Amino acid sequence: MHISLICNQAVIQSRLREFSQAEKAIALALDLLGENWQSEEFYPLQLAQILNDWAEIKGAKEYEKAETNRSYIPDLSECFAIHEKALNLREANGSHDDPILVESRNNIGQVLSRSGNYEDALAYFDKAKAIADGPFMSRFQPSFINVLNNNGMCLVKAGFYHDGRQEIEAALQIALQHFNPTHPVIGKIKNNLASI
Repeated sequence: MHISLICNQAVIQSRLREFSQAEKAIALALDLLGENWQSEEFYPLQLAQILNDWAEIKGAKEYEKAETNRSYIPDLSECFAIHEKALNLREANGSHDDPILVESRNNIGQVLSRSGNYEDALAYFDKAKAIADGPFMSRFQPSFINVLNNNGMCLVKAGFYHDGRQEIEAALQIALQHFNPTHPVIGKIKNNLASI
């Protein structure tokens, strides 16, 4: 089975809250890369995607625990470390304006924001926006929408309500140009606006 298909299966299993199956799929993908996958010598961008998926699964698993036990505080340190390793691989082996860097920085920003580290989260979102808002922005529309929306919510959590609302409204305007009004992305952004 192709590694990317295995990772897609893992992500789907995670969204279905089948975390043990998702983690087994990620382990299989790493095994397929070979015993030396940690050396980073082989398939660095493919390894970065696997690590990104793995971090997403670990984060989802922590949020699931928090939903079922309100007193549980999610530990996102491992999730952050894995996302950071994926970002480092992507930075070392890709283009400086690659949309995948927007995704990586957005993911780290989200983890930091959810951990209450708003200042560092905003720095990651700003770096992601700098790429996404560059000369190749048309390539980055979905990523740019996510960054604006997540940055806006982080600003709101940090107490910058006006700036946060402006970011989220900008995300909505771009999203409305590219998605059907009933698309889930539009609903998520509108829910974020309503929560301010």
